[in-house]
Amino acid sequence: MNELFHEFPVFALLAFAMTVIAGAALLLSNVIFAIGVMRDGDRIRERGADTQFVGPAMWALGVLVGSFAVVALYWVVHHSTLRAPVVQRS
Repeated sequence: MNELFHEFPVFALLAFAMTVIAGAALLLSNVIFAIGVMRDGDRIRERGADTQFVGPAMWALGVLVGSFAVVALYWVVHHSTLRAPVVQRS
């Protein structure tokens, strides 16, 4: 019985390390997606259109906070066939 409690901290340390690695990977992927969303929003504006609802920087901030759900929403709003037709600014 004493052996089980002796080995427990090793498992706890392993679980903590895995959690930190997964969190770092999620943070890194959110940053990469946020940069991509901001660059895509800038390209949309360069083509003479505008991003929906907010600007590219706010979309990128939303990706940092809301993760992949916001990336999916951004794609649906700006690039899917469900979006409204794009009206070019003159």
